[in-house]
Amino acid sequence: MASVLLVGIHDPDRRTVCSALEAAGHTVSDAPTRAFLRRVRERPVDLVLIDVSPLMHAVHLVGIAELRAQHPALPIIAASGGPDADMLLKIAVRAGATLALRKPVAPAQLREAVARCLAGGAPP
Repeated sequence: MASVLLVGIHDPDRRTVCSALEAAGHTVSDAPTRAFLRRVRERPVDLVLIDVSPLMHAVHLVGIAELRAQHPALPIIAASGGPDADMLLKIAVRAGATLALRKPVAPAQLREAVARCLAGGAPP
């Protein structure tokens, strides 16, 4: 179906995300946080899922803005959890994320969000 690039998503979340997306027929790959922009330029993908973590949020948020500028039509889903998640996700949307998901995200919710973004619209 689609190729999905994971950025900043580590185990155990990574295993859950991969299983959910592969079960829906998507191909999943990942890239290190500091190299994901180059990775998308070299091998285009259909969607990027990025974990806006509290420790790396500045890099992730700048990366979202740069990715949006370079690839205006590319769906970008930002996910975050913890006490600062709501603030980080609002900033991620302002930076260019198509959709923001608060973790933990149920596999069915993730599959639905990916499907809707790939179809051209973000879930309400």
